[in-house]
Amino acid sequence: MIRDYYSFDPNPSGISPSPDFIGEGASGQVFKGKCVKTGLSVAIKRISKRIKRSSSIAQVVGQEWAANQAITDNTHIVQLIQLVETKNYVYFVQELMGSELFDAVTKATGGLTERQAKQATKSLLLGLKHLHVDLGKVHRDIKPENLLLPFGEDSNFNGLKVADLGFCTTPENATSFMGTEAYCPGEVLLKQETTMASDMWSVGVCLYIMLCGYPPFYSNLPHPSDRRVDLKNKIIQCEYTMDGIEWERRSNESKQLVVQLLQKKPSDRLAVEQACEHAWFNDPSASSSTTTNNTVSDDLSQIATNMRRFNVRRKFQRAVRVLVSTIRWRKYLERIREQRADLNLSSQELLRIINSTSSLERSAEATKDQLDKEEKQRKKKRKTSSSSSSSATTTTSAPGATLPLSKKNKKK
Repeated sequence: MIRDYYSFDPNPSGISPSPDFIGEGASGQVFKGKCVKTGLSVAIKRISKRIKRSSSIAQVVGQEWAANQAITDNTHIVQLIQLVETKNYVYFVQELMGSELFDAVTKATGGLTERQAKQATKSLLLGLKHLHVDLGKVHRDIKPENLLLPFGEDSNFNGLKVADLGFCTTPENATSFMGTEAYCPGEVLLKQETTMASDMWSVGVCLYIMLCGYPPFYSNLPHPSDRRVDLKNKIIQCEYTMDGIEWERRSNESKQLVVQLLQKKPSDRLAVEQACEHAWFNDPSASSSTTTNNTVSDDLSQIATNMRRFNVRRKFQRAVRVLVSTIRWRKYLERIREQRADLNLSSQELLRIINSTSSLERSAEATKDQLDKEEKQRKKKRKTSSSSSSSATTTTSAPGATLPLSKKNKKK
């Protein structure tokens, strides 16, 4: 196979972001590149081999490559052009797409009309239909960031495509949790099962947001850990409403489709073929016939405001995570540079220190995990021993019971 060569600017040491940087997904960074031979503009997703992940790099790359290789209809799924592997990175060369769905919507002055929501949802369903029916695979990460519009065509919702197949696999192999919690159904959060019906729930969440501008499940609790638990409980219990002026003039068919997708039991949700044939897509009217031009303008203005707030919140959370990681990395590099200055190390010696430090950190983490596991076993054993000894009349310890050493004894 003859490979083409592609160029892009990753800007690894610059202070300002690379001009070719497009965004960051679940599995890696995405850059705009160009084929050296033909001049064709492409998107290049770069996945680092050094980043610690919940799943192995080989698994993520293998799943995305296998899913893209099996695709025969690229109309509503982002096309993979080439896979390139180097010593430190794996590169996915893909067709260049434009904005995320909601980025394009929030930039629009009029907001999202029901007609646009209908076009975007139908395109999403057609992409999922190819995965579910033709390939027998589940996407596992349907969310706004993975729904892309054509490059330079932010108003072409019929051209929307599904991106990022890094978690795509068959239901039999979907044993570990993958995806984004806010878009996952209860059975996935409870780690019970992941099926095609799980993707359909995610479609329902995206459609809900398109119609009103905010997610169906959210929490206002102040503490992040409490907020996360509250959000999870609401999703598991399927607690959401369709109140507010945003919903008053939405068609009954659109609201019916949302309800039929956001069902607590997976078996009660519409399959992708049923959803594609829903009455909403066959209804020529974009919204209820009683809506006037003034009320439509008011509704779209409110929805646009909702979506901007939602977009700002989720992008702020993502930026905070990136900033924290950057600060930690810079502090680590500063500490290494200080050590190099004090010890007068060469570049090769510095590299050996960094590698050995990383190895020691991994070893320490493994040791800590093992010690935590042993401590849990000891606590469980002590609890069992104490419960059995409480029923006895003597005060002797239960056979085999062990007591942990105190810190003072350990030092001795």
